[in-house]
Amino acid sequence: MSAATDTFSRFVDVLASTLDAHETTAEELASRTRLSRYHFDRLVAAAAGEPPHAFRRRILLERAAYRLAVTDDSVLAIAIDARLRVARSLHAGVSPPLRANADATLRSQLARLVGQMAMWNAAIAGEEYDVAGEEG
Repeated sequence: MSAATDTFSRFVDVLASTLDAHETTAEELASRTRLSRYHFDRLVAAAAGEPPHAFRRRILLERAAYRLAVTDDSVLAIAIDARLRVARSLHAGVSPPLRANADATLRSQLARLVGQMAMWNAAIAGEEYDVAGEEG
């Protein structure tokens, strides 16, 4: 087993135990895998093909996509919950998929979330997403 694979395995274990602990920082995740932040980021990216913050964000979004498939929760409720979880990740030293825009209206933020949900649904169904529908 390579160092990257071993580190990635430890990272996945740590991530699973701290996914809902939004106060956990990226430095703490690196420390729990017994590596410096630099080496942690480098080795996880080598094994996962994406940096740790992107991997964590993707797991949170995939969790939301799974909820869409198996629960009767509304798309809006799932989108808002996913957005809050990802936004909390910002405070944990992990960047969110959306940048907070202080000038954005609630309507524009919800439209963006619904658009992302449509992208997820298309991805799950293995279909192309028509970006032209978002214009205007």
